[in-house]
Amino acid sequence: MRVNLRALIATITVLVVTPLFGLFVAPLLTLVPIGTVHAQVGPSIEIEFDPHHTVRDNEELNFTITFSGISGLSGLRYDVNVATFGKPDVTVCEGTGTGDDLAIGTFSGDTTTATGTIPATCPPYQYALIVKLHDRNGDELVTAASAFKVSEFKAMVLPGDQPDKPAGLWTEDLSDFTLRFHVVDSATNKVYVYDLPDLENGFRADSLTFVETYNLAGTNNPWGIASNATTTWVANDGSGSDDRVLAYSNADSGERVRVSADDFTLAPANTTPRGIEIFHINEEHRFAYVVDADAGKVFEYDNLSGGPVTHSTSSEDYVLNPDNASPTGLWLTGWLMYVADDDDDKVYAYEMGVNEQRMPQYDINDLSRVGNSDPAGIS
Repeated sequence: MRVNLRALIATITVLVVTPLFGLFVAPLLTLVPIGTVHAQVGPSIEIEFDPHHTVRDNEELNFTITFSGISGLSGLRYDVNVATFGKPDVTVCEGTGTGDDLAIGTFSGDTTTATGTIPATCPPYQYALIVKLHDRNGDELVTAASAFKVSEFKAMVLPGDQPDKPAGLWTEDLSDFTLRFHVVDSATNKVYVYDLPDLENGFRADSLTFVETYNLAGTNNPWGIASNATTTWVANDGSGSDDRVLAYSNADSGERVRVSADDFTLAPANTTPRGIEIFHINEEHRFAYVVDADAGKVFEYDNLSGGPVTHSTSSEDYVLNPDNASPTGLWLTGWLMYVADDDDDKVYAYEMGVNEQRMPQYDINDLSRVGNSDPAGIS
């Protein structure tokens, strides 16, 4: 299965913000621009993107390659290629300054640079720019790789039966790389399911296909939804004891069966739950994160000590930026936490772990430019 790193916002339409991150080497799976991988001694390579590693579809992305530690060397040549995983050749992403057996030419000192451009025709996906430096005999001296992403903004009307009040969103990859969207309707206590096929040319289809609906038994105001291979969890914004997360067994289609043993209650301050994410340590132990619309926090829950998932004094809750005052959807990438905001029509990014700081360079802005003025679920 590919690494599932899309951002989709659920309103009456589904907004595809970033369709897919599929990376081909383990360091890239951390979902950060990996910067540069270079040798400890001798020649080295650094790659920088302008303005940064992410660009929207139909926009060019410039890059600068810096070769260092090359004093006294001559006849140097290099290769610059774009690569990814699980897709056909991406020569369409190779523009000026890319190709094989390129000459560095004359330089003075210890450092020289080369520039290039990823063309606007590069389809939405996550890629790596790979640079290899060779000596005059063709022997490889050093290789560097840096990730970049082409993001797609696409608004798609939900076909067929439509939810009255779309809230949470969960997305799964099917075996044929089709994306399946599960959209929670907080008005009818149902989930509406849609498919978005994967096309051979590297793009997604332009329209969704309605698949089915299934009921969320036991809920009276469902919002966030998250899942793993066997279980789906839904955050319910009820009242009193109804403020909880309910569990359901997964199925390929049809109704989901309640698994009350995997339910968990919310912290007393987590009274307006919205988005939810589940992070698994192993088959038995997991963390759960639930964003609250009024508390200005993302609450952490776990079952590391055994038994049900709970919120405890050791839980590391995340305080949101004051500007992120109307949080709805929640999406975790492993080291980044994204929180959709209903008032600002944007997605705020935060670093998880020790630093727990804002990461505005990873924000997803301008949702309203494609009509998404009421963002809710994100996945």
